[in-house]
Formats: sequence, structure tokens, C-alpha cells
Amino acid sequence: MSYGKAKEFFLKNKHKIYPVVTLAKSCVRDIVKMRPNPNAMDYVNVGFSWKENYDEIMGPKNPVAYFADDNWQCFFNPVLWKFIIDLINHTSPKSVRVVKALGGSEAYVAEIDHFKFGWAINQGNGNETIEYFCVQKNGQEKAFKLLEKLFWQQHSSGKVIVTVEKEALNIKEDLSHKEFIKFKRCTELASYIHEYNKKGVSRSMLFYGPPGSGKSNLVKGITYCLAAKTVRFVDLSRLQTVLVAEILRAFNPDAIVLEDIDHMSQDEVDDLLDKLEDFGSQKKLTFATANQVSKLDDALLRPGRFDEVMEINRLDEEVLLALVEHDEELFEITKKFPVAFTVELLKRVKVLGKEKALQNMQDITDRVQNLENTNYELRSTNAKNPFADLLRGNRKIGGGFTQPLMPADPSPAWDGSDEDI
Repeated sequence: MSYGKAKEFFLKNKHKIYPVVTLAKSCVRDIVKMRPNPNAMDYVNVGFSWKENYDEIMGPKNPVAYFADDNWQCFFNPVLWKFIIDLINHTSPKSVRVVKALGGSEAYVAEIDHFKFGWAINQGNGNETIEYFCVQKNGQEKAFKLLEKLFWQQHSSGKVIVTVEKEALNIKEDLSHKEFIKFKRCTELASYIHEYNKKGVSRSMLFYGPPGSGKSNLVKGITYCLAAKTVRFVDLSRLQTVLVAEILRAFNPDAIVLEDIDHMSQDEVDDLLDKLEDFGSQKKLTFATANQVSKLDDALLRPGRFDEVMEINRLDEEVLLALVEHDEELFEITKKFPVAFTVELLKRVKVLGKEKALQNMQDITDRVQNLENTNYELRSTNAKNPFADLLRGNRKIGGGFTQPLMPADPSPAWDGSDEDI
């Protein structure tokens, strides 16, 4: 049996294996405590101790053993257990009840819409440990539908961000979705994508270009225009692929955003996209962003992996004019800047005044030049790459949008925040 299958078997049967292992440990502990030359009474005492251990660990009073019958089945990756329990406690607190308690351990059952979730928690030594999480036997599909309902009830904005903080999974409201420049291209792309959605056809798009060129802003604008329930993944290299898949299966978003996939290893990206392909029609809309597409293998850029690949390199002139408040001199200086550098110059203008800011912007121009010298193009010199000819110029890709794909008609205007727009 492979390690993966062994681990899967253990997780599914943990509620049965755990009590047996705990009982065995307690029996060994009692034997070790016996004196070197035990008498008959010592053996009798050990026998009584084992009986007490059995009643406590394997008996019906044990919280984990409460779920050991065939009416329950293990559910989800253990990393998700705490989040799911918190979600149930927050959205349906009246449905939760304690069914067994022993020492520092408790077993809980939550009944929502005539469906039961169960979990066991050990609070020994001042630390809370979730020992088990399960659902009614053969009830996974019902569980997924209920959790999807509870999840979007809790996150009513429809925009969520998933990160890893201090090695723990963190899923919370994505407040940054409120801060973006809405522009004409957002509406155009949203309308284009909507045509696919109406016919039940999923779309996957990769936007690439230097940092601060507007990739994230474009994605936020599109999902805003589509009113799409969106889950945005950050620090993907620190997230297990199976965990990403379970989050998507449980909460069923309309759109998935994979930030900076070029920060992942080739195998990680390939494994992740394999998992996403398994979702089929459930995977309605997938966006990914990358700074250096040259780090990605050619096979990842085919339709099915990414149906469309688009370069985002600088702001549309109308948007830039709005950002610089129609200052022609600033417009001429910044029209070839990625947006992050334009924003930085505008901050300096605001604080130092225009004249002094322009006198002290050599570091900005040097950094922009450095970016231009870095290979952000999609293997423009690699003749084997089937996308190279398409992406070198302003030729149509996939759905027919030409490059560069950048905004127009900003609303609301930039507010000076540090968000990577």
C-alpha cells in the first residue's frame, strides 16, 4: 500500500483506530509501572486497570468512540476541520450540542436542515485539539451543499481570500476587492466571459506582466462586473493542492483567482491544474497571474490548462491621464511606467511637491529600466513555444482581445492606497 493510500485509509478510519491505539498505550504504561518482581495482587490490579481503561477509551462515554459506529464517516482534510467547525458555530450556534463529555474531551453534534455533522475536541493540557470531524454516512453531497450555503452566508460580500499564516490556514473576507480602478476593459471582458457562462462553458485565463502592471486590478474588475462569488488564493506554494481542491469543492465559488503561480514549482503548478481540470463544469472561471511566464512550462499554456493567455504591461492612456489628474508633463513621464511606479511617483508629488519629486525620481526610472531589461516576455526568443509569435505583437489570442489589454474610464479613482493594482 502506498503512503498516500495508507494516509487516506487512516484518516477515514481514525475514529476507530484512535481508541485502539490509545488503549494499547495505556496498557503498556500500566505494565511499565509494575515493580520488578510483581506478585499476584499486582497482576490483579493491572487487570482492573485495563478494564477501566477499556471502559473509558472504548466505551460509549468516550467522545471519539461516540462516532465509531457505521452511522458516521470521516469528512475533509484535517487542516480544514477547525475552519468548518468555526463556520458551523458562527452561522448555526443553536444547532450545536454536546453529546458526550469525559475529562477534557467532548463530542459535539450539529443538526442543520435535518443533516448531522459531528466532531470531537480534546482540551487537555490547556490546548484544544480537534480529534475527529465527520458527517452522516453517505451524506457528503448534502454536507457540501450545506457548507456552501453557510460559507457564502457568512461571507456576504462574495469575495474571500485564502492565505497561510503561521503555518495555519486563514480564510477571511477579501476587503481589497473594494479598492480597484473600474475601467472599460473590465466591462468588455466580463461581457465576453458571460457569453461562455450562458452556454455552460468554463474559462481559464492567465494574465502576465511585471509587478504592479494592473493584473490584480483587472481580475478584481472582471469579478466585480460579473458579481461572481470569488475565492482568491495567495501564497499557493504553501498550500497543499488537495486542500485547495477541497476548499473549491466545499464552497463552490463562481471564480477562482490563483495569484503569482510563477512562484510555485513546475510540479506544484502542474498538480494544481490537474486537480482543477478534475472539477470539469464546476470550475466556471479561473484566473491566474504571473510576473515571469518564462518560468512556466509550455504544456501549462495550452487550452484546458489556460484557455487564454494575455500580457498586461502598462495602463491605458485614459486611465493614466485620470491618475495624473490630466497633468500632461506627468503623463509623458509615466506613460511607459508600470502602474506601481506611477503610483509611487504620485505619492512623492503629493508629499514633496511636483518639482522636488521630479528632481528625485532617478531611482524610479532606474528600476523601470531594470524591469524592461528583465525577461517578462513569453519566451520571445524560444522558437519551440507555440505562443511566442502570438504574444510578441498585438495579435489576437483565444477570445480575440488584442494586446496590450489595459483599462479605460476609471471609476472609482485611485485613492493612494498601497494595494497592488
